[in-house]
Amino acid sequence: MFWKFDLHTSSHLEALLDKEDVTLKELMNEEDVLQECKAQNRRLLLFLCQDNCMQELVHLITTEPPAGGEETKRFKYPNIACELLTCDVGMINDKLGSDESLLETLYAFLEQPSALNPLLASFFSKTIGNLITRKTEQVISFLRKKDEFLSLVLEHIDTSAMMDVLLRLISCVEPAPLRLETLMWLNEQKLAQRLIELIYPGKDEEQTNASQTLCDIIRLSRDQAGQLQEISQPDPLLTVLESQECVEQLLQNMFSGEKTESCIVSGIQVFLTLLEIQPMLTTLGVLEEPLGNTRLHVARLVASLLYTSSASHAVVAQELCRLNTMEVLLDLFFKYIWNNFLHLQVELCVASAEGPLSESPSSSENPAHNLMVTHLFQHCHLVQRILEAWEENDKKQSEGGMRRGYMGHLTRIANTVVHNLEKGPIHTQISNLISELPEDYRGRWETFVEQTLSETNRKNTIDLVNGNPRPCSEDDMESPFPKELTVQQAFSDYQIQQMTANFVDQFGFNDEEFTDHDDSIGYVSCLFCSFLFSFLNKDTLQR
Repeated sequence: MFWKFDLHTSSHLEALLDKEDVTLKELMNEEDVLQECKAQNRRLLLFLCQDNCMQELVHLITTEPPAGGEETKRFKYPNIACELLTCDVGMINDKLGSDESLLETLYAFLEQPSALNPLLASFFSKTIGNLITRKTEQVISFLRKKDEFLSLVLEHIDTSAMMDVLLRLISCVEPAPLRLETLMWLNEQKLAQRLIELIYPGKDEEQTNASQTLCDIIRLSRDQAGQLQEISQPDPLLTVLESQECVEQLLQNMFSGEKTESCIVSGIQVFLTLLEIQPMLTTLGVLEEPLGNTRLHVARLVASLLYTSSASHAVVAQELCRLNTMEVLLDLFFKYIWNNFLHLQVELCVASAEGPLSESPSSSENPAHNLMVTHLFQHCHLVQRILEAWEENDKKQSEGGMRRGYMGHLTRIANTVVHNLEKGPIHTQISNLISELPEDYRGRWETFVEQTLSETNRKNTIDLVNGNPRPCSEDDMESPFPKELTVQQAFSDYQIQQMTANFVDQFGFNDEEFTDHDDSIGYVSCLFCSFLFSFLNKDTLQR
């Protein structure tokens, strides 16, 4: 039955390999030649890796087949040859990557003066790309010896397959040190600048592919930036592309001389790619537009400028108002709801803008300070934004959402406004500014201060000792453990009791029914005072 259905494992390919005068094309005519090659049929691989067979395979993928007949038949053997050379078999990769004569034959394809055949160019690109990935050092070393390599690739950039060759060199070189070395070589050859030069009126096909190549280089370089961070080196190509010189050169190419629609579109595509924001994965989901270290430090600088400004620095306040800096900071404050580093700096900016360092009578006459306060309330709409953000957070929480990360800082900003309204040296100015609010917002602000903010402050205020603290016993003073460990243990006990109290609250009991934890708090306070006294006494003796 087995033989009846011809399910035997022998292959006609094996019979051909037994022939002494078998040719490469005879084997390529077999349907299972590629399958046997991928299965690493040793007899087949030994035949294919012969010098004459390898030369013929490379010749097939780099030489235009004779004209006439159907395209599928004309390119049958080049197609099979390409598949055999790129089937990712170690013996073939080793032979092709280590034999310089084969690499020279492959490289000669680029030296054609005429336009490249797109199909043969794709075979070349696939083969050289596979070698760049599998035999990286040998191929990179070979290409670096060719002074005209990059010029030849750019000369044929109108063929899309040449784009793939460049992108392979940028993205498929491993390890990171070798990749950096390759990028530096490409940068020395001025790859970025030469691609930008191709975006010029009158070169439609070249500029389209050059623009796409630049966009792909930018994206790939940003995606792989983490690899180069391991060796503390920036991507040289990306650094050049993001430089002012390259941007100016691209703009000049787009708008100098005859303006064409294709040239402008190609240039805009590069600019849009440069301006793309890379999403960041955080514990709370994907952050589509990260704040970034630079903007955070700018916020810190503004906070420091406001904190140290005085009447002699009126120009600082004037410039900050002219540039609308505070409104930008408030926009960022409410946009990045989980970035507490930013929230703190914006809070400091608002506090410094409303309350000067000195509360002397002259402080209220500081024109720069008065200008900043007016700008904050009238132009930045501080009160309105506090109310709207608070109401939005309440709505979000009522729907089962999370409390927004800036609410603690927003509470302190609101308290700063209230404090300066009641007691600050510029309370009159702030009072006048609030009275100028629309009636709707003025009423909502008064209700917010009297009810919502007051209740929030009450919840945030913890009465640490609500009764007579329990005195320390002699047993506590004679504890054999170090004071530091005793304090830590006492604090842990306190946390556990707080957790227990909250757990009980969930079942409907009131805090007033449980007052035992007050004694524990007194005990903790006593131990902490004892430890602090002991530490200070020890420090005094050492001095």
